Amino acid sequence: IMYYNGTDYARLAKGTASQQLRMNSGATAPEWATITASQDYVKIGTTTASNSATVGITGFDNSTYKDYIIRFRSIVPATDGGVIFHARTSTDGGSSYESGAGNYTWINARGHHSGSGIHTANSSSDSEIEVTAGSLGSDTAESLSGWMEVLNTGDSTNYSHMHGLLVLSDHNATTSTQFWFSASRQSAADIDAVQFYFASGNVESGDFVLYGIK
Repeated sequence: IMYYNGTDYARLAKGTASQQLRMNSGATAPEWATITASQDYVKIGTTTASNSATVGITGFDNSTYKDYIIRFRSIVPATDGGVIFHARTSTDGGSSYESGAGNYTWINARGHHSGSGIHTANSSSDSEIEVTAGSLGSDTAESLSGWMEVLNTGDSTNYSHMHGLLVLSDHNATTSTQFWFSASRQSAADIDAVQFYFASGNVESGDFVLYGIK
């Protein structure tokens, strides 16, 4: 790279693959600087289900992160026939999960490629969050993938909220189905773990990947 230094043209020394070109304030020549990855969005860890009754995501650090994203990768239920995917939250690091009546409000909406219209389900007072309605099966190639964002986790004076998008092949293996959902935990307390499970049977397989957002 050639640059003009105010008097003449000069050649800039070659940089490395981990550097980018920049001009600092007051500098007379461009320079190479090492690229540093953003630390505002950080992968915390992966939890893999293996015929698990429930899957607890417990790597929360609310002193560091304000929000979290949980990615679902090829989640398969052990029970076929359209089982419902549920979630609950914890305030004690996953030692227990809130399951009392009236703890959650939620709504989900379903659309699929072979039908028209959007189908919804909801509750204003429930003991669990219904992330998807009963469409998922466990036949060959059937699974669920997507993401869930958990917001305001460290705010103990306001409700914490969740929302997400999931895609699955339904239990008839004929349609690609999408679910959108949102939910609130109906008490002003922090969230430091989330539990997932199916209404019937275990979580046969799949990865739950947790990311922290500052």
